[in-house]
Amino acid sequence: MKTIFITIGESFAARNVFRTDFWPLFLKNNPRIEIILLTVPDKKEYYEKSFGSPNVTVEGLNPRFRSRVSGVVASLARSGIKNHTNLWSKMRSYERGDSGFAVTFFKRALTFLLGNSASYKRLLRFLFLRTMPTRELVALFEKYKPGLLFATSLTHIDFDVPIAVEAKRRGIRTVGMVRSWDNFSSHGLLRFVPDRFLLQNVFLKEMAYRYQAMSEGRPPIDIIGLPHYDFYKRLDSFLETREAFFNRMGLDPQKKLILYGAMGDFLFPHEGEIADVLEQLISSKKIHYTAQVIFRAHPKFQSPFERMKTMRYVKPDRGATYLRPAEQKESSGDTRHFIHGDLRSMEMELSDMRHLINSLYHSDVVVTGASTMAIDAAVLDKPTVCVGFNGLTPENKVPYWVSVRRFYDTYTHFEALMETGGARLADNPDELAAHINSYIEDPSQDREKRRKIVEKFVEPFDGKASERLEHVISSEVDALFEK
Repeated sequence: MKTIFITIGESFAARNVFRTDFWPLFLKNNPRIEIILLTVPDKKEYYEKSFGSPNVTVEGLNPRFRSRVSGVVASLARSGIKNHTNLWSKMRSYERGDSGFAVTFFKRALTFLLGNSASYKRLLRFLFLRTMPTRELVALFEKYKPGLLFATSLTHIDFDVPIAVEAKRRGIRTVGMVRSWDNFSSHGLLRFVPDRFLLQNVFLKEMAYRYQAMSEGRPPIDIIGLPHYDFYKRLDSFLETREAFFNRMGLDPQKKLILYGAMGDFLFPHEGEIADVLEQLISSKKIHYTAQVIFRAHPKFQSPFERMKTMRYVKPDRGATYLRPAEQKESSGDTRHFIHGDLRSMEMELSDMRHLINSLYHSDVVVTGASTMAIDAAVLDKPTVCVGFNGLTPENKVPYWVSVRRFYDTYTHFEALMETGGARLADNPDELAAHINSYIEDPSQDREKRRKIVEKFVEPFDGKASERLEHVISSEVDALFEK
């Protein structure tokens, strides 16, 4: 029997790949192979229950590189591409005091001199291939002797990358993906390039060629779409009625709904103040319509729900599943959506995806920072306004490199999204109110520009991305039997 390894080292890999049509279809078409799912130890039992099958074994391990050499190379790789996001990352660290002047200057100089050098990038990857694996990882390869590795998140440097490096050393073919549309521009140099790359959209391919020292055919690239976006093509099986959704959320179906999609305090320290801004805009009637707000927290980052407890028009919502106990719980409402659990234990289960889809579908306007929520909104043709100010805090009180404004100037992937014109930017509360009013009055505004977002960051968008993914991985399995 042939054996393959598949990584599932983080929750978004589970959502993007396993909680789609790919997994049941792949299992159905490949009963003759042994599938070893590799995950972190504390998710082993959970994924056994979620994705287990007679020919599936789940192994928990910690393959993280531990040598000083790997740490040095990883640091160089983080500064290994020259773009706006790299500049922002270094300057934010300096502004926060996480990095001193000398270290910041050295990293910026290194990026300036070598960040566009393909030879330098290939040298760093060569050095990564010489880092020593953990004994645990070596033992796992010796035990199962896989013929193929499918790495689902090759920017996961502490999990997928060490596993992929060990596969490469052993001459095992690798097929890989990245987790999200920003991964080639926001995570420094990709440490490992697989034998075959599966990308979700044309934007990722552009970024691969521009920043990651890849070129046509090196490696072969398949653009498959976003498997978890297949759900948006069969809304009938996911949607609640407006009345049922609003009742479940404790909202008034007669009022307009504004959905705020949060980035999280980690990226937008003053984001909680946007809840205050929206509360004031509604209560003062600067938003001309009777409205209410769902403040949807980023599922992996903190958001200050405490300040929203007494708000009249703003409803906090987390909309994810947490496997470890909550740190606090709200006293009323749908408690599943108000739990602050251990954020590292977050999972987006099918019920959570259904909740997100309903939140978007039933909203009249989406407001967000520089968030992927702008893409989700465009898929459902929802007008979107991006916040370009720091809540109630005066702009001159917030250093530029930690302000929300810098995302629209020095965040490479989001600059590309804003260039489509498919989302409007509000530089102050009055502009935010004006854009919301305008969109509620005529939601067809900017529709063609929103379609450009879908074309660049989502297509192919036909509900068949899971099938394409399954076809590719199954064809790689078939090739094992032809050897």
